[in-house]
Amino acid sequence: MNGTTGTPIPGHIKIAVEGEPIRSLGALIGNKIGQIEPWSRILEKIDSNLDQWSKSHPTMEGQHLIILMVIGAMTQYFVKVQGMPKIVEQKLEKRICSFFWAEKTKTTINCQTIYAPKELGGYNLLDIEARNEAIGLMWL
Repeated sequence: MNGTTGTPIPGHIKIAVEGEPIRSLGALIGNKIGQIEPWSRILEKIDSNLDQWSKSHPTMEGQHLIILMVIGAMTQYFVKVQGMPKIVEQKLEKRICSFFWAEKTKTTINCQTIYAPKELGGYNLLDIEARNEAIGLMWL
């Protein structure tokens, strides 16, 4: 019942309980929800997509484009409205490296090097941390 008028709240209106996130303009908001909770569904979708793409055995250039398309696209807006916790950043960086080097038996180049531009001997791979910092700077 509505306390001021005594009329019942319509059944189609959902009232979220403590700890239950609700989506508003793309962001998950609510009382007592963890920072990682909103990201778990996105991480699952990214893993599923990358697993599907890996079955086609893409070239290194293909892997580069898939990383941009899947990880970059699926996270960019959510980073803008929600922010990304460091632990999620680290998980994505690890997932990028494992996808990029998936079928290589020996990797002689570390992941930090492949983030560098091609002119500097890198592969210009999506650097999640740098991208997130740039998004944060845009707020300023």
